[in-house]
Amino acid sequence: MEPPITPCRASGHVRARASRKIHEIDEKIGRLRAMRRQLRAIVRCRCNGNCPIVARALSGGSQQ
Repeated sequence: MEPPITPCRASGHVRARASRKIHEIDEKIGRLRAMRRQLRAIVRCRCNGNCPIVARALSGGSQQ
């Protein structure tokens, strides 16, 4: 039998869940920033025709 959930125990669960959510958000922000860098590179690209930046973006590659 599990011990009853006390306010302190419940708040610990809430803090742990909030911490996991923060981690998920930070990861998503990282992915969005990478996407923004790629999109900015595409916008700045002045190539005509066979553009390596656009080709890399379309293939799912990352820009360093």
